[in-house]
Amino acid sequence: VEKTQTSFNERVNTVEKNAEGTTASVKKLQETQTEQGKTLTQAATTIQQQSEELKLAMKKKDVEDYVGGLGTVNELRDADFKLGQKYWFWNSGNGATGSVDTNLKYKGMNTFAITVTGQTQDRWWGLTSQFIECQ
Repeated sequence: VEKTQTSFNERVNTVEKNAEGTTASVKKLQETQTEQGKTLTQAATTIQQQSEELKLAMKKKDVEDYVGGLGTVNELRDADFKLGQKYWFWNSGNGATGSVDTNLKYKGMNTFAITVTGQTQDRWWGLTSQFIECQ
């Protein structure tokens, strides 16, 4: 009987050890799940932040498109008059003539001159470029 009792005690000890091992495994599994939960939460937060940044970027682009490029550098077609007067208009007639002057340069570019004769009163003369949408 004594030997049977010893054998029984050894089996109980084994079960307890296994139970403790099982408890430790369950605890480790819970810790792993908690860490994965934290990682998922952080990933979700990052995705949400990036989503907000994308929304703001899209709103900014919508505003830029809406205002049609206001505040951008104006574009003048053939600003150095290499094509002559092709894209330019001026008040012609009434003694006014216009011409590109390739000999007189401003910052390395050709200039345009309007010559007016025979006027008896003040009058405004100007040069206008063809309109180009800035988008």
